[in-house]
Amino acid sequence: MAKRAMHILGVAMASAIVNCSIHDGAGAQERPSISAKATPAIVGTWRVTFTRPPSRGYALVTFTSDGTSVRTTDRSPVMSPSHGAWVQTGEREFQATWHAFKFDAGGKHIGNQRAVFRVAISADGNSLSGVGVGTTYTLEGQLIDAETAEGPFEGTRISVVEHYTK
Repeated sequence: MAKRAMHILGVAMASAIVNCSIHDGAGAQERPSISAKATPAIVGTWRVTFTRPPSRGYALVTFTSDGTSVRTTDRSPVMSPSHGAWVQTGEREFQATWHAFKFDAGGKHIGNQRAVFRVAISADGNSLSGVGVGTTYTLEGQLIDAETAEGPFEGTRISVVEHYTK
C-alpha cells in the first residue's frame, strides 16, 4: 500500500512540475534572465601603461564581474599586488580603487598605497584610458606627500590569441 501511495505521489508531483513548466504565464510578471544583463565593458584583463614620474609604469589589471579588481604593477618586490573594487559611473565610465602594501628593499612592510582611478572604455571596448591618483601612507596612516602621484594611463584589452603551431 505504501509503495502505491509513493507512486501516486510521484505521478502527482511530476504532473505539477509539467504544468508549471508549460504554464503560459498569463498575468505573471516576466523575470529577466541572468544572461539578459549585459556584462559591463570593463570586465576582463588589461595591459596598462601609466605615467609615474620620471618614467612610464606598467600594470596588468583584471576587473571581475562582481565589482572586484586585482592589479599587478612593475614595482614588485617593493609593492604588493593591489586589490580593490570598481563601480560603473556612466555608459562606458568607471571608478576603481586599489590598496597595496609597500615594502623596503629588504622586504619589510613600511607602508600602504591607495590608488584611485577614473576609467573610460572606448566605443569598441578594446581600449581604456583615464587618470589616476596614487597616495602612499606610513604604517601609522600618515600621508607621505612626496610620494603622491597623479597622471594619465591607457591600456588595451587582453584577449585570447589563436594557438601558434609551427
